[in-house]
Amino acid sequence: MAASNLDDDAKTRRLKLWWAGEGRARWATSPHPWTALNEQLRAHGVPKHMVDGLTTNIFKLAGQPMPGTGIRPEHKDALRKVSKRRAS
Repeated sequence: MAASNLDDDAKTRRLKLWWAGEGRARWATSPHPWTALNEQLRAHGVPKHMVDGLTTNIFKLAGQPMPGTGIRPEHKDALRKVSKRRAS
């Protein structure tokens, strides 16, 4: 038997979509949004071995810049292309 309902792919997708959409208001305006989301997920019973990865996946799905980078995930590919052109 699974340790968590999160093992069900459909439930995990719904969870991600809710936290990246409607639930985003609960964590996105925090001074430390990744940590706020992580704490919210822990409080809602996400297993310890899954919470960090799920937090990062939701963070990226919501289009938040990753902590310490200041770069939005969707901009990383464009920056790589520019860097490759400059290196050529």
